[in-house]
Amino acid sequence: MVQAFVRGGHKYASVSWRYGGNIQWDPGTGWITAGRSEPGPGPRGFKLLATTDVDHDGHPELIAYELWANDYGLDVYGDSDTKPIYDFSCGNI
Repeated sequence: MVQAFVRGGHKYASVSWRYGGNIQWDPGTGWITAGRSEPGPGPRGFKLLATTDVDHDGHPELIAYELWANDYGLDVYGDSDTKPIYDFSCGNI
C-alpha cells in the first residue's frame, strides 16, 4: 500500500507492506523518514490520516495510524521529528 499527498507545500508519503513500512515527509528542507524499514517487531505499516496545526505554530503535525498484526496505534509527528511527539497504543501491543 502506498499513500501520498501534498498540503501547503509539505509532501507526505507512506509505504506499507507485509513486514514493515515507513512514513516520509518533506517539510520544505528535505525528506525525513520515520517508522520501520526492515522486518522485526513493530507496526507493519502506517496509514496517513491527516495533518493539522495542533499547537498553532504554523507547522502542520502529521497524524498516522499504525497497522499491527491484530492491534493498532496512533502517532502524531512534529515538523521534523522522526519520533512521534504523541503515540497511543490500543493496549495489546
